[in-house]
Amino acid sequence: MGPVCRPQDSSLKRDFALWALSHKETTMSEFLLDVGLAQKLKQAFGRNGWDLAEIDKLCEGDTLARVRAYLKNGVATLVQAATAVFTFAAGDKRSAKELLSAGKYDWIGNYARQFVEGKKFRLADKPEEVDMVLVEFGHDPTSDEVLAEFARQGLERPTEEDALRFGEKYPDEQKKYPIVFLHEPWQDPHGDRRGLVLGWRGRERELDYDWFDGRWFRYCRFAARRSRK
Repeated sequence: MGPVCRPQDSSLKRDFALWALSHKETTMSEFLLDVGLAQKLKQAFGRNGWDLAEIDKLCEGDTLARVRAYLKNGVATLVQAATAVFTFAAGDKRSAKELLSAGKYDWIGNYARQFVEGKKFRLADKPEEVDMVLVEFGHDPTSDEVLAEFARQGLERPTEEDALRFGEKYPDEQKKYPIVFLHEPWQDPHGDRRGLVLGWRGRERELDYDWFDGRWFRYCRFAARRSRK
């Protein structure tokens, strides 16, 4: 599995123009950016911490069209509504080690194993049926953004047990995209907060433990509980 989380970004490295957002009728041959508008955009990008790599991403594909739609319609246009529901049972008294083994992963990260086999890994104390959905973003979100979107959709954050249950019952799903579980984060020996991630590396199913802070790549899916109430 490639990286699914990247660190905080550096300072702005170049100017960029969004003038075409409000001038879609203007052809490329007519496109001109005056110095004043360029300076205004530079200040806006710098004020919000954009770097060169992020500006490059903004130029890709239909990203600008989706940003324009966001300005018109709100955040929902940047988030793919969760539709498919994944159901599994929890709280069957199996231990964390037994659940880890049942997942039949080809590779398990050291920190992921430390967390699952440690004392801070929580298990449900009674049987329950869990409905889980996967939320997709059209940009690279932070964990806080993801959790805020869960709240907006009336979803609940997952538990660490959910990650193992999901991996056991739906082993092929992680072959399509990394699945991030934003349960209560665990601090690794270096003090970094981390969360469980189901991933795929070529021919190997993986259980890893990635950084909770920073940003997640947009190709990830974020597991959330759907209330049965």
